[in-house]
Amino acid sequence: MREHDTAAKSDDQKKTEPPLVHLGKADPPSPHNRQAHRNDSPWSALAMITQLGLVVALCIVGSVMGGVYIDRLVGSNGIAVLIMIPVGLGAAAMAAWQIIRQEIP
Repeated sequence: MREHDTAAKSDDQKKTEPPLVHLGKADPPSPHNRQAHRNDSPWSALAMITQLGLVVALCIVGSVMGGVYIDRLVGSNGIAVLIMIPVGLGAAAMAAWQIIRQEIP
């Protein structure tokens, strides 16, 4: 009986039915169409600045803490900290560059 009911629907009723929704994984945005996926709201900018600040701070603080740990482990007088600071700055610069590249077309 269901087949008869669906066959009896008029063309107007078929046009008003909602389209099927794809529940699978969304396709990633292509690099050529980044502008369509950007959000230019002030909250989006604030989120990016906050993310940059946290990443840079964590890289630098983590490298200094690692240098202090290595200094205490080895018994040197701040040599490892002096070596780890540029390492942390480099890691922070690379991480910040990746975030900026991802956000700005």
